[in-house]
Amino acid sequence: MLQQSAASSDGYEQTWWGHDMASWRNLLAGICNCPNVRDARVDSGHPCAEVVRSQQAATLNDFQSPAPWVGRIHRAPILFVSSNPSISGTEHHPGWRKSLDFKADYFERHFGGGKQPWTQDGTRTLQRDGTYSKAIRFYSGIKQRAAELLEREPDPGIDYALTWVVHCKSTDGIGVDAALAECSSRYLLQTVRTARSRLIVVLGRPARTAVGDVFGALAGPAHKDGPRKVGRHERWFAHLPHPSAPRLATREKRFSDRFSPDEIAHLRSLVA
Repeated sequence: MLQQSAASSDGYEQTWWGHDMASWRNLLAGICNCPNVRDARVDSGHPCAEVVRSQQAATLNDFQSPAPWVGRIHRAPILFVSSNPSISGTEHHPGWRKSLDFKADYFERHFGGGKQPWTQDGTRTLQRDGTYSKAIRFYSGIKQRAAELLEREPDPGIDYALTWVVHCKSTDGIGVDAALAECSSRYLLQTVRTARSRLIVVLGRPARTAVGDVFGALAGPAHKDGPRKVGRHERWFAHLPHPSAPRLATREKRFSDRFSPDEIAHLRSLVA
């Protein structure tokens, strides 16, 4: 049962489904300041070297922070899990040395309610020059999938949150395969334990591989697996293609194209 939460001075909830604010902030800080970033910058043999070095950051201060999640993971009924966040040289994304308060606001309140409007409509991100990007295909895709389950227009960040199996940003998934086992074994279990979601929607092959390794879920050919006890709650896992997958039409990425009507009804019951 969801615990009643007490608001802190900056508006953040003190308790999240049995997780106090300190434990949540520790997890967020641990991912944002992952020690693998420093190690991979100096060790070409490190499993995270390819994804970290793909940013070509001249100094650590220039490095864009790993992204733990976006959205209010403590309350969203749907948690999407994807490969890794795509990088942009123009997005207003926190750098390595930004404060934890800044990063907490940016990631937790990414879709609304933050100190700045970090996104518009859940699909367009704030740029460093104060403008907003065009609608991002990936964000648009997960919003559409949430709408398909909820059968209404979703509230991004409230109805769904998003995390990754590799948290460092790169272009076109560079370095994901090499970093997958290291990053997912370090953070994926803790992140799902922190989430409220009973439904975990796994997007694409790398995410499915990591979910199989960490939870033993979706290890076979089926696209739906569960329930599996993770933390205090039973979770169900559902697999879809990545929203940005090439060579697949939009209609091939919908729940209705992968699941039977009875399966979809069950998935909807998990997020009602």
